[in-house]
Amino acid sequence: MSLVLIVSIVIKVFGAALEIVNQAMITNCVGMDAYGDYSFYITIAEIVYWVLFSSIVKCNTFYLSDKTKGISSYKKHYYFHFTLPVLLLAVGVSLVLRQYALSLAVVILIPYILMYDRSSTLMARGHYTEALIGEYTIGRLVNCIGIVILMLTDSMSLMGLLLCYFIGYIAILLYFFAMQKLRRKKDISESEQIVISGKKAVMFQVSDMTTAAVDKAPIVLQYLFVDAYTAGFVSIIVLVKRLVSFVTGPTAKVFMPEFARLYKAGDKQGLRRFYGLVMRIQMLFISCLCIPMLVFPKTLLGIFDDTILQYETLFRIVALIFLLMTTLGPCTSLLQMTGQEKKDNIIKITSIVVMLFVWFILRNNPLFTLYGLCAQLLVEIIPKVILICVYFRNLPQPIHKYIWMWVPVALVWLIAFFTHIPDTFLWMVAAEVVMLLLTAGTMLLDKDIRVAVLSRLHRKQKTADQDRP
Repeated sequence: MSLVLIVSIVIKVFGAALEIVNQAMITNCVGMDAYGDYSFYITIAEIVYWVLFSSIVKCNTFYLSDKTKGISSYKKHYYFHFTLPVLLLAVGVSLVLRQYALSLAVVILIPYILMYDRSSTLMARGHYTEALIGEYTIGRLVNCIGIVILMLTDSMSLMGLLLCYFIGYIAILLYFFAMQKLRRKKDISESEQIVISGKKAVMFQVSDMTTAAVDKAPIVLQYLFVDAYTAGFVSIIVLVKRLVSFVTGPTAKVFMPEFARLYKAGDKQGLRRFYGLVMRIQMLFISCLCIPMLVFPKTLLGIFDDTILQYETLFRIVALIFLLMTTLGPCTSLLQMTGQEKKDNIIKITSIVVMLFVWFILRNNPLFTLYGLCAQLLVEIIPKVILICVYFRNLPQPIHKYIWMWVPVALVWLIAFFTHIPDTFLWMVAAEVVMLLLTAGTMLLDKDIRVAVLSRLHRKQKTADQDRP
């Protein structure tokens, strides 16, 4: 599993690079104001998904960890009696109001929902690489090609960008369909249909509603109450959070089914070992993200727009909070897969109340949403870590090991600080190479990771020997 997680993170790092390229092309071509408009409509679509429809993903993860069972009957009822009527109503209302960009944003939700449904199903069935390649690279690559075409034909517009986004998700669905046809071994037949607990599905959806309030609301509020320019900058900050999730995401995708399986088997020690392993692997890749975000923030911000360099210090502080909280492990994933989704929701709702309070206090500050976002994250993650320690009756990772994980980052930062390395792209790449080498060395020193890699290589060699005539 550790090797699978590493491969998945590598795939998502490539996807993150494509995401940066896409956003940088848009901001450099149309400016921060137009980028704010684009981000607003994309965010509206994502909010609708996370508020109403995202529970299907966690239902797949929790219930399909047993590969002999299925929930296809539930899905048919879910789509035809709930999802489709809601989306048709939303499209109709937006067309009557002549909000055509909003109509397209709602239409985007159709392939968007189907893609996440299919991807999470593949994950639960054990097809990790196939799901991750589709979800994190195919769509972004197609979107990137579409943006380049718009630039070359001088037809860059809001509707054109939204259309590229839509086509990207259509491409992912086509990829999944093609892979299903090419796969030699079919999934085990679903001999038993599971009756999904309505209460658990609602709990999953409530959790995602709070996630939407945290991740998506700041962009919408900046757009509505301040201006499109600051909404564009907040979108860049949220992009940083998304890049961090490109590392934490594989945890949810790969390990959540494993968390559910171990929980059902009553193997709490196995859960603790897996959780600690995830923390170590996440930190190895978070170290690489620390270089552009903490050591060379001017270079990173300059990729998008030079006018936002004035927010360098704020960007560095927010990025540090995101990165620090991420290294504490997949708290939400573990809680939701071990029957503690109600406690998880209570903590999230409490943190959102704190965020709203900070927004009210700092409402006259043009970037009030960012301060509230940081406060929310701190209030959410600390109680969750305590709850996990109580659940395991121990720390998931010894303190000295956690501190040791930060040593490579501290070393590179100190070298850059005392040698006064200029904040340029070439030096950032050089520092990233050094961090990658340190990361690779640290990975080889980790016994669990080393055993997983060697065992996989041994299995491949054994298979190759058997195939020889």
